[in-house]
Amino acid sequence: MLLKKIRLENIRSYTNQEIIFPEGSTLLAGNIGSGKTSVLLAIDFALFGLRKGNLSGASLLRNGTNKGSVEFHFSVDDKNIVIKRTLKRGSAIAQDSGYIILNGEKKELAPVELKQFILDVLNYPKDMVTRSKDLVFRYTVYTPQDEMKQILLSDNDVRLETLRKVFGIDKYKLIKDNTKILIAAIREKSREFSGYISDLNSKINESEILKRRKFILGEEILKLIPVMNNLDNEIKNGRQELKDIESRIKSINEIKLQIEINEHKLNSNLERIKENNERIKKTEIEIEEINKEVKIDIDITHIKQNIQNTKIAVEKKEEELYFIRNKMNEARIRMSNSSKIIDDIHDLNICPVCRQEVNKNYKNDMIIKENDIISHMKSELSNLERQEKEISFNIQESKKEIEKSNSKEKEYEINKIKLNNISSRLTDIESLKELSKRLKSEIGEINVRNGPLYKELEEFKDIEDRYNKKSNEIENLQRQYRDIEINKASLETEKRNIEKNIEKLTSEIEKKEEKRRYMEKLTEINEWLDNYFIVSLEMIENNIMLKLHSDFNSLFQKWFDTLVDNEDITIRLNQDFSPLIQQNNHDIDYTYLSGGEKTAAALAYRLALNQVINNLMSAIKTNDLIILDEPTDGFSDEQIDRIRHVLRELKLKQILIVSHEPKIETFVDNVIRFKKENHITTII
Repeated sequence: MLLKKIRLENIRSYTNQEIIFPEGSTLLAGNIGSGKTSVLLAIDFALFGLRKGNLSGASLLRNGTNKGSVEFHFSVDDKNIVIKRTLKRGSAIAQDSGYIILNGEKKELAPVELKQFILDVLNYPKDMVTRSKDLVFRYTVYTPQDEMKQILLSDNDVRLETLRKVFGIDKYKLIKDNTKILIAAIREKSREFSGYISDLNSKINESEILKRRKFILGEEILKLIPVMNNLDNEIKNGRQELKDIESRIKSINEIKLQIEINEHKLNSNLERIKENNERIKKTEIEIEEINKEVKIDIDITHIKQNIQNTKIAVEKKEEELYFIRNKMNEARIRMSNSSKIIDDIHDLNICPVCRQEVNKNYKNDMIIKENDIISHMKSELSNLERQEKEISFNIQESKKEIEKSNSKEKEYEINKIKLNNISSRLTDIESLKELSKRLKSEIGEINVRNGPLYKELEEFKDIEDRYNKKSNEIENLQRQYRDIEINKASLETEKRNIEKNIEKLTSEIEKKEEKRRYMEKLTEINEWLDNYFIVSLEMIENNIMLKLHSDFNSLFQKWFDTLVDNEDITIRLNQDFSPLIQQNNHDIDYTYLSGGEKTAAALAYRLALNQVINNLMSAIKTNDLIILDEPTDGFSDEQIDRIRHVLRELKLKQILIVSHEPKIETFVDNVIRFKKENHITTII
């Protein structure tokens, strides 16, 4: 597969832009955020469309637009292909229909049909059309560097399961798991059949016993019917007597309710009188304490003026501090610039303007001059730092003085408020005394009203006992009736169940022999699956995984050694394909590597995985293309130089590199530059 060109319309920072991809190694160069990675996402979208959790329409369609599209030109073998996918904004951003042009012949296709066409053309596994992630493309052509670092940091089981999917051998585990499920199901079925036929001889005896039990139940049910009729008549007569008693109880309850209301009001008044007395006592104590502690002889005018004067002085000191810090920053910048000039002069042999050799004396003069500037700036910076410390101390002391004055002012205001509250509290005391007087009068009136009510209640003191006695009698009768009714229903249910069981027994006996023959056949199948099929499947899978691990490990070590020139560090893969790192013969974790070493490990893993998959799936049509997204993050200059050797050893027809590292431009065949202004990306 060779990329030719792509046209982006309203995709992220692109409004309408065409990008042509030459053969060989090509660098997509530009500042961070200039739109380089957007091109890779657009290629991914053109080939495989949107995928939930991986590539969304909202991340592609340009903000403020309703439609967008990607038109992608590429070739596979001798076929020239154009694919176009479109996006439209509705309640959500979704894919619209697109088309394929194959050797000049155009076909309109739905999104899933476009993906199926691409998988067919690239000769990818057929089952990928329904998957959410296109793993073969992800791990052979385009993998974001951060995603590869993530797989190195993930759990061993997650990493191994992902690689099994990438290698396309997860089907063995799936077949094995399904076979075990089938074996368990067969065993369960056999146990079920075994239990089912174990009682064959007892079924005949059971049938005779059930018939005898059915006759006995019919006799018992007939005896219960007259007993239930007598109990029902007694319950009806008792309920009528109970209704008459309830009418009398209603009158009694009305009297009790009135007494309860009066008692509640009486207790409430007593409680309020008690609370009023406590509040009066508490308020008198508070008034006495306020008179003792309140002092308002503070010169508040002097305090406020002192706060204002101090604040003005602090503001002046802060302005002076700001001026000094600006001068300190200027001195640091001058020192940094001079250091950079010295570093640049050391490595400068040819003038970049006139292309002539730079004189050594000139370089020494420049270095002496810049060192003098650095020395002068250090002296000035030391003096400024001393001034900064002194002024900062004075500001802090002034702020502490302001806080003390604010505290005195607050104390003054609080005391004024306390004095103003005394008069209102005296008024509250008089109101509470008057309220207590009224409450005592109400208590006397309540006691007068309760006398006749208690006398009337005494006349009906035994009515509740009569009611409870009659209620208990009715409950006992109802309990007896329910017990008999439950017993009768239970007997009838048992009789019906027996009739059904007798009906089923004959049919069951006929089926048992058939189930026995079926169970013997299942046992034969189960033994073959367990003893022969799974064993053979595991041997095939283990042999493939051993071969893949060996190839993967050797390639991983090769690429890491190419990228990292450090004999103290060795790296290899363990059985679950996670990196094992040793430094000076001591095991270290991946997270303790430097930034450049982490990137090198991730890139080596990526390149090794690319070659292993391409060797394993030699028929796929993307094995002459690779896309590297920011492959040198954290690399030293020496490591970046080693990328030159990596590109040469890959021997691919087309390599795309996304990077803002200018040094890469020196060893790629082509450079495409991107520039972003006013949220729009263009090609320079």
